[in-house]
Amino acid sequence: MKHSIISLVGYTIKALDGEIGKVKEFFFDDETWTVRFLIVKTGNWLTGRKVCISPGELLTSDWEQEDFKVNLTLDQIKNSTETISENHFLHNTGNILGRTMNAVDGNIGKVVDLMVNDRNWKLDFMVVDTGNWYPGEKVIISPDRIKEIEWDSSGVTVNTMVELVKDSPEYYQNLPIGEVYEADLENHYNGFVCHKRHPFAGIA
Repeated sequence: MKHSIISLVGYTIKALDGEIGKVKEFFFDDETWTVRFLIVKTGNWLTGRKVCISPGELLTSDWEQEDFKVNLTLDQIKNSTETISENHFLHNTGNILGRTMNAVDGNIGKVVDLMVNDRNWKLDFMVVDTGNWYPGEKVIISPDRIKEIEWDSSGVTVNTMVELVKDSPEYYQNLPIGEVYEADLENHYNGFVCHKRHPFAGIA
């Protein structure tokens, strides 16, 4: 199932023997667009320190209670020394949100959310607010469509055209993204042949 990455901020992280803290942010690699670390702000028991937890440590996810249980003890968390910072391939998801998204022939809008797959923690879609040219509508676009990201500025360019985005299968924020919808979306954009293939393209 796909989940809004923004909606997961604030989820409680529980160790085998107690509560660790709340999810603060996420780090992903820009080759596979997969979340590699959850950054958790601990409570008073660890003076609010931030700790890094791999999705591979997750045991269970309670989406209704908004918490994750991990295969770690509080002592293991306390003794952890791993820290994460952005580099040439690892990025904070917050560094994507708010960026301007452009098609090859014009502006599309701004990235306002990311949809993460709870089976493999891959960021399957970027949610784009189209702004004034398509009032009130949001669309989703796969990172596989990215042509270029200007990490030092604020631009994301995708290998598609504005009209294709406007005519893409309608995205309903309150409904789950199912396999049929994903197939329709893929078929829709496959009609546009790009001249420059991005390294992400074709990654499952």
